[in-house]
Amino acid sequence: MERIKLTSLGQIHEADISFGDLTVFVGEQASGKSILLQLMKLILDAGDITQTLLDAEDPDEAVSDWGGLTLFSTKSADVVTEAVWESDL
Repeated sequence: MERIKLTSLGQIHEADISFGDLTVFVGEQASGKSILLQLMKLILDAGDITQTLLDAEDPDEAVSDWGGLTLFSTKSADVVTEAVWESDL
């Protein structure tokens, strides 16, 4: 990933981020750093997530194994943070 443009993601109203060899996110508490990292993790893992769901006999069960969509993003992250979304499947 070289660059990401965001509009209206949590507390982030608008951002255009270019990544280098080392990119550091600095900001006040509740400014959107964690949700940005969750989004990046989801983008980077999208291929593996898609393949897991395609390979599953029951995709709903596969999602349930991850704790449901409310915990989906945190289950695959290295640290536990707030869920990015909720769903009423």
